[in-house]
Amino acid sequence: MYINSFIFSILTIISSFFFLYKRFAKFNLKIYAILYSLAAFLRPYSLEAIDNENLAKYLTSKSFWGGTENYTYQLVYYLVRPFEDYKIKFFVLIFLSLILIAIGTSRLISFFRNSSEHKNKWNLYTFLILIYLPSISSVLFQIHLRQFFSFSIVIFLISFLIKPSKYNIFIIPICGILVSLAHPIYLILIVSFIPFYLNYVFSIKQINSFFRFIFSILYRYRFVILWPFLFGLFFLGNQLYLNIFSLLPILKAYSYFRDIEIQSNNTFIIPIFLLLINHFISVTFYYKYALRNAYIPIKNFSLRPVYTYSLILITFVLIIISLEIFAPSIYSVGRIKSAIYPSLFITIPLLGYAKKRSILFFSTFSLVICSLSIFYSFLNRLKITF
Repeated sequence: MYINSFIFSILTIISSFFFLYKRFAKFNLKIYAILYSLAAFLRPYSLEAIDNENLAKYLTSKSFWGGTENYTYQLVYYLVRPFEDYKIKFFVLIFLSLILIAIGTSRLISFFRNSSEHKNKWNLYTFLILIYLPSISSVLFQIHLRQFFSFSIVIFLISFLIKPSKYNIFIIPICGILVSLAHPIYLILIVSFIPFYLNYVFSIKQINSFFRFIFSILYRYRFVILWPFLFGLFFLGNQLYLNIFSLLPILKAYSYFRDIEIQSNNTFIIPIFLLLINHFISVTFYYKYALRNAYIPIKNFSLRPVYTYSLILITFVLIIISLEIFAPSIYSVGRIKSAIYPSLFITIPLLGYAKKRSILFFSTFSLVICSLSIFYSFLNRLKITF
């Protein structure tokens, strides 16, 4: 029942490679949009499909709600309430998600085409975000529709971080609220964006001498400071995760062990490892560019929020690794990992400040492998339904 959607997901991924040809990139954007939309709309609507029956009941009547549903289904319930048929409810939810993703990706592509540091290779950065998009979202629009809607809000939000508008001070907190009401799993990522929002509120636009001094001290003693922190998160991150999530009502469902023993999947390390490597590369070159030019290349992206964001992201990733290795039987550990994947939509624009061809080639190759490995893990999950 997933075969049609899966075929168009593959065609969407294949279509993304044509963005590497700049002359064909503009026309290919239309083809890509059609293929991606068809992949989403052709997802299974049968109640026998994974999670469809529960979602249909929860969107039809509040009488089925209980526990966290009282918090996490309010937004999607009222958005599709005017429609009686659950299939139309699903269709409307997909349609709204695609609109948000279309706005977000078009804003990112517009940034690439107009930024002085990206416009010469705008098609390359477009390729990277558009091969990554179906790879991480196919499993969402085919199986986890509510999470797909929350994912679309995240992409919409990221586009306003990369290409700010005068309404950012309202858009950013509103998107955070909507994510918590749509599917709270992405609150993990939203928390990591706080440094960018604080930086925007306080209008910190230049690199001051005090921060240069602090940054130089932290960089000089980075190994002394970071190694104990990293080892602690690796071995104790799973306990930290359990204690924090058990205290949060809307995330409490993700903090208990299942009765059956789940074998840890070692292939999870590939996309997570590549995510960290590419983030480290892009941020390093962004630092060098910003310090060398003494101004902020991406508006409101000073070194302070990028540095803080990177530490938060590394913290989350290490907790996930600790969780996968030491507590693989935690409920929906796969969804917890997927909450971090959209962070690459921040990393890819930062990669534009890396001028070495060898670095760009390596990052492009590794990001393609990261995308395809995530999509491959999704394919393995669907084998039981083919």
